[in-house]
Amino acid sequence: GSWNNCPAFKIELVNDELACELERKTELLQKANEIIKGVTDLNDKYREVSAILFNKINKKR
Repeated sequence: GSWNNCPAFKIELVNDELACELERKTELLQKANEIIKGVTDLNDKYREVSAILFNKINKKR
């Protein structure tokens, strides 16, 4: 109907769309942060293991 032409209604629709998009992007960012944290943890473990192996190899010499 003619209420579709109401600017306030259009603004509300746009706001809803933006809110949805923001929510999706926030979720993606949270997932990305979890992945980065996982990679960082793996990196730390790798460093630990490398240091241990390096020390063992050096002791054998």
